[in-house]
Amino acid sequence: MASIKEDFYRLIGNDYYERQEKSFVYMYLKKEKESHFRIQLRYYTDLLIDVRENRIRFAAFLLESADKDVLIQKNIRKLTRLNDLLEAVFAGSDAEMPDENLREQIALALKLLRHNRVEDVGAAVIDALAGEMETIYDYDKERLDVYIEITEKFLIYKQGGLAGAEYLTYLIELVLSKSKMSIGKKIKKDLADYGAAICGDDTFDRLVSEKAIMSELANVLRAKKNVVVPYDILYDMTEDLKDKILKRDVATLLYDAGYSGDAEKNSRTRKKDRSMDMLDAYCRKNGISLFAAERGNAASDAGDEDEYYKSCDKLIEMLNAEKRNDVFLPLMVDNVSGASVCIIGKDYYPRNFTTINKSCVYGYVRYNGVDRDTSMACEIDIQKYDMPSMQEAVLWLDKYVIADTIEAYQDYNGDMPEGCPVMFRSFFSKAAEDEICDDEYADTKQELDAEYEIYKEKVERVKNSRKSNG
Repeated sequence: MASIKEDFYRLIGNDYYERQEKSFVYMYLKKEKESHFRIQLRYYTDLLIDVRENRIRFAAFLLESADKDVLIQKNIRKLTRLNDLLEAVFAGSDAEMPDENLREQIALALKLLRHNRVEDVGAAVIDALAGEMETIYDYDKERLDVYIEITEKFLIYKQGGLAGAEYLTYLIELVLSKSKMSIGKKIKKDLADYGAAICGDDTFDRLVSEKAIMSELANVLRAKKNVVVPYDILYDMTEDLKDKILKRDVATLLYDAGYSGDAEKNSRTRKKDRSMDMLDAYCRKNGISLFAAERGNAASDAGDEDEYYKSCDKLIEMLNAEKRNDVFLPLMVDNVSGASVCIIGKDYYPRNFTTINKSCVYGYVRYNGVDRDTSMACEIDIQKYDMPSMQEAVLWLDKYVIADTIEAYQDYNGDMPEGCPVMFRSFFSKAAEDEICDDEYADTKQELDAEYEIYKEKVERVKNSRKSNG
């Protein structure tokens, strides 16, 4: 029986290789990177600070960072202008600032800002605190994720803090300096065409390799610093590199988890995942099957999934021996999508289906849109080759059928209603990456950040101990 960890990584791995940029893990990692303080600060800096609503939002962001960001909290005594912002918030409201307790002051100030109970906050106070917070993060820059660095640089370019030629030179030098980073064919052609256009000769026509084109273009840009670079080239190259970085990070995460895309070939995890191991041990000890909980009839009363699968295989063998063409039996129902694995008799095969000649096969019943003429919303789905076992049928359910069913709901249900509860968002077409459980994500990230800081301090103590003993 597979562990919870194996089940989890199999599910998100199958989802990723099936849907790529639309998969949960891709969008989750993207959201994690995009939520980094340096990127968010650039987004807020881009707001029109002369608009009151934007000043209120910017002030709230800074106070949220002071309240939740681990690095800023660790250096909070360096924020000499934090108190200035708090005083400005309370001065513009009908509330009094609590004495001494900084956490209470921040919490109440955030509440006032979020409930529009603050008349205004001065731009100078906001800028001063933002500058101090940015300085704190400058000390951490050597550990900056490349995705975050590229995104921040692009925003600085958009805001006029970096010339187009300077930004393109930065991107080229970054790619050339990293052996595992490359550009797509379209980007390569765009760079070559742009180089030829600004040089006015056949230099770039004679260059073939990606490295040669980028090296030559970087030299040209250094010599012609004031040359105009089309926005589309910079945007496309930025997005191409960010996409490749995300896909590399997803592949690394799945590789470290032992996921191979083949249930028979998955190997042992290459990195310890203490929280997941602890959850797995707890569930095994108490007979809990997390992923089976989303389904009906997923296991026998004893909780043994393998035994249940063997029972299903034994039953279908008996029914085929007796040539029972009239049987229709649900074996497993996914409680989220409603898609189910069934034993389906020949009498219920779709019309003109002649690929399999058995009396009974493993098939699926799933939502596939509403036929307006018949009001039928479900279809019987039998694969063109015979599923050899219940385990194979369940793997196919996880890998394809559930995703196809959810996609059908999204196509027919259209846009998500405003304020839609989180658990129903995936059934609408605009259950986009912006809606991935923001609160749960924020809480999880805060816990992981806190654990990382504890780990760093522990390592530092061990180093100091060794120095003192050495």
